[in-house]
Amino acid sequence: MEYTRWWSRLSRISRPTTIAAVLIACCAVSNPAHAFYAPEHQRLTVFAFDILREMYPEAFDRFSRLSGVDQHIRGMEYENISYAPPKPPADTGLVERVAWEALAPDCYRDLELVDVDLSRDDPHDSRVLENSDEATYSTKDDPLVGTLFELFGYIHNNYTALNHFINIGSYGKNAFDDYDGYSYQFIKKYGNQYQSDAKLFGKALDEGVMWYYNDEYVHAPGQQWYDGCSPSVQRYSYPTKCPDPQEEPGARFPLAKCVGHEDCGIPYSVFLPQDNMARYWFGRFLKTKDPLDLGPVMHAIGDACIPHHAAGYLGNWHQAYETEIESNVSDVVGSASDRSEIESLVRIWDRVDGDPPESLAPGDYERTPAINWSIENLVTWVALHAYRQYMQYYEPYYRSNGKHVIFDDRARESIVLATAMKVLVLKKALSAH
Repeated sequence: MEYTRWWSRLSRISRPTTIAAVLIACCAVSNPAHAFYAPEHQRLTVFAFDILREMYPEAFDRFSRLSGVDQHIRGMEYENISYAPPKPPADTGLVERVAWEALAPDCYRDLELVDVDLSRDDPHDSRVLENSDEATYSTKDDPLVGTLFELFGYIHNNYTALNHFINIGSYGKNAFDDYDGYSYQFIKKYGNQYQSDAKLFGKALDEGVMWYYNDEYVHAPGQQWYDGCSPSVQRYSYPTKCPDPQEEPGARFPLAKCVGHEDCGIPYSVFLPQDNMARYWFGRFLKTKDPLDLGPVMHAIGDACIPHHAAGYLGNWHQAYETEIESNVSDVVGSASDRSEIESLVRIWDRVDGDPPESLAPGDYERTPAINWSIENLVTWVALHAYRQYMQYYEPYYRSNGKHVIFDDRARESIVLATAMKVLVLKKALSAH
């Protein structure tokens, strides 16, 4: 019931000033996981296709003749797409349509959170006394946060964006993958939170978000009342350590029992890493030959080049970094020298590695990528560079100066690497046909 959910939320807000903190932090919360704002995802994807057309006209010609249809990508539900340009009609050029799909993953309704109010109930049961728990996909669905966002005109964010991180710092401590995705329990234990774009409930952003959502869980396969409502959990999970395919989601996303319980719910969840998202959609493309399947792959590469995504932080000036990187994207797209550098990197990487890696360690950022590397390792390689930047430049600056900074030369380097990787991955995909 909405009243119960409102009371559950408000009962955790002890001072009126905390509501003001919510409003101050709304912008930070609303865009925690966009590697770029939507136009930048589109622009870099169009830019990569332009370079592909020039460098590999045969591959681009194969792309232009693709006509496969994947019901998965075309059946995706979207939310909060208002911050992006309108979805292009079906008769629009393929490049523009794929570029739009490169921004869309932040808007997928494919990860459901369930708020536990008093006890765990079926959120999909229509009977009043059986569905006090609320199922949501977006901040827009949350009665408290959603109302505040609407009142003050902030952009809503879908929870699926929590799957768009890869925590390079988790290497050797991971539970499910070579590198796991976003996990508050990991950054709390091994990382450092500094003042973010805005504090939430008087806390650093990651801590504030986890405190607010401490009675929610991801509705995942194997859990009671699950009805296919979090397809991203199944699609982006590649069990390697759990023989039962439903055992891993249960371990990744422990059930919240009620407000205040520990070792369960969102603060103790381990989300799916973004290289898994790329692996899933790249595999779909190889099966379906639907060009739109390449959109989420382009999105994953774009996210991987952002230091905060590779370090696994919602906060630590994450949103401020992404706001300011826009001008760097424009500079790279408009620079003849940057384009030349991208083309040079692609030529170097367009090779066959006689011993392609099964996985990459943090120090493997020094390795030279190759077209026969797995898609997940190509995405991870970009993230290794972004994480190195975070540890070498951003984290020490936050610790010493207590404020946000962006190094334009480092931001430009990330964009160049990501764009070159997009071109290589497009060539890789189209060479398979």
